[in-house]
Amino acid sequence: MIRLDNVITLMALAVSLSGYLPLYPWLESFPRWFLPGALLVRFLGERTGFRAPPRMLTVASVALFLAYLLRLSPADMIGPAVNLLVLLLGVRFLGERSSRNYLQLFLLALLCLAASSLYSLDALFMLYLGLQTVLFPVALVLLTCYDGDPNVTLSPRRFRALLFVPLTMLIVSIPLLLCFFVILPRTQFPLWEFLPGSAGKKSGFSEIVQPGSTAVVGESGSVVFRAECRRLPSPELYWRRITLNSFDGSKWSRREPPPGERFVRGMGDVVKQRMFLEPGSSRYLPALDLPGELSGVRGLTCSRDFTLTRSVASGVRSSYELSSTVGGVVRGTLGGARGFYLETPERPPAWFREEGRRLRESRHSDVRLLAEVEELLRGKRLLYATSGLPVSGEPLVAFLTGSRRGNCEFFASSCALLLRIAGVPARLVGGYLGGEYNELGGYYVVTEERAHVWVEAYLEGEGWVRVDPTRWAVNGGEVGASAGGGAFRSLLLAVDTITYFWNRQVITYDLERQITLFTQAGRRLQVVGLSRPERLLRFVVPVGTLFLFWWLSMLVRRRPSREMRLVSAFTERVRSLYGIEAPANVGLRELTAGIHAPDVSRFVEIYNGALYRDRRLLPAEIRELRCIIRNMAKRERSVRQFPYR
Repeated sequence: MIRLDNVITLMALAVSLSGYLPLYPWLESFPRWFLPGALLVRFLGERTGFRAPPRMLTVASVALFLAYLLRLSPADMIGPAVNLLVLLLGVRFLGERSSRNYLQLFLLALLCLAASSLYSLDALFMLYLGLQTVLFPVALVLLTCYDGDPNVTLSPRRFRALLFVPLTMLIVSIPLLLCFFVILPRTQFPLWEFLPGSAGKKSGFSEIVQPGSTAVVGESGSVVFRAECRRLPSPELYWRRITLNSFDGSKWSRREPPPGERFVRGMGDVVKQRMFLEPGSSRYLPALDLPGELSGVRGLTCSRDFTLTRSVASGVRSSYELSSTVGGVVRGTLGGARGFYLETPERPPAWFREEGRRLRESRHSDVRLLAEVEELLRGKRLLYATSGLPVSGEPLVAFLTGSRRGNCEFFASSCALLLRIAGVPARLVGGYLGGEYNELGGYYVVTEERAHVWVEAYLEGEGWVRVDPTRWAVNGGEVGASAGGGAFRSLLLAVDTITYFWNRQVITYDLERQITLFTQAGRRLQVVGLSRPERLLRFVVPVGTLFLFWWLSMLVRRRPSREMRLVSAFTERVRSLYGIEAPANVGLRELTAGIHAPDVSRFVEIYNGALYRDRRLLPAEIRELRCIIRNMAKRERSVRQFPYR
């Protein structure tokens, strides 16, 4: 017979080990050894009948939770949480045998296995994932029977029939899992953004720059993208999205760069980013400064001017990874493309013609001409503003000689046009400036109101150099500044952290990412060489498996006590000699009431004397009972040999 409570305990052990072992190399010393110690105490308790008081375990759980909660910090959020999960798993394993306790233990083990994926998705993780996939449905079905009667015992045949149900469910669900793997998740529903946006012209990215098209540009706080990377100094936060190289007198637009120019990213600090882009209608992808290696987006091209373009615009949230070089200098030569970046309208405004001709006739170097343009614009005492913008027939002239109020489009367009007329190749770059760094999540939040336009000027001997004319405004220091702090701002960032992780784990988890993870896991299964933590786990897994099967033999196939074996042998002799079957729940005295044999009466007297005094049989009593059973067996053989005597 198989006791179901022992099988449930065995399942709890297996599930606990499958959640603990993948985390073992990354645990601190105390949690690393606490769970094995808890398993040892539980095993000794099974032998001795010891149970930890429930109140003590509750107090220990609360104390551990508070201790590790205080250790949480923006720099280390995963470590304390993972160690706490393992400690709580050990505490639950010391608890009483109850359905609720086992369910909590199974859940903690599942969370431990999920947490291990934050460190490594290797072959061992796949092994433990498969183990839990099999154990969980079996454990839940057995737990349902256990909840009805904790003391139930099953014959091997009934036990196999009970296991047939969850295993059949598991086998049948495999085709469904493969189907869901392909089609789920596909939601693009955000977590918090359920309010409709307000109408009207708002600030934001545009694929053309047309100064003077509106007198007022409203503020829009909608998120464009989030960039997971390390924190950077504010002057380096230029997010490039499009290069505008053609000006027709009223607007800047993009044309494909001409052949002949050869440029590479200059030397500088390399920053890795993981970008999470909100839905939009543009084919151009944002990147920090000068983008390099990129992955995660199909149909992507990187132009010679470092503009990232995908084949079609995406109306859904997407994510990609890339590395960028910050510094704002593109090394190389223009070659035969110099004239392309000097093109101006046939009849530029008179003010620009005169000032540009004056600068060109000075025959200064490119660096000196750029400095003179900066001096000229600074001398105008211009003001950066988003309202009261000039909308006349010549908005750039009105900006420089009239209102002296303009946004980044006016500053960048005026600077680039002056440089071109003066003989310095120039172009505009559209993107975003700055961003709010979320310490809790470790990423930048960039909103539409941070849309920005700046200039790249080609300086002979250096290459394309970033120039931000908006900084030359009287109030240029305010451009791109982060919002103030405060409790409310901290609350908004905390809420945005939840949105970020929702987008990262659910919305942008598309089929391509699923296939990528599946392919990577398959490659890792073929890797022969193992790191030091993996070698350690390679040793721990066989040892744990042996211990598991040893405990299985102790729990499931545990031999009955000496008293039970003696009673079983006695009732078998009674059945053979006197033809009396032993019904369930019938004592020995009732069973042998009609038998008038001194040895039978003596057996019942000795056994009941120990039973009713709640004590174990003495060695002398055991010897006497065994002697009685042997004598009964001899009589049985004698009856079989001489049935008619």
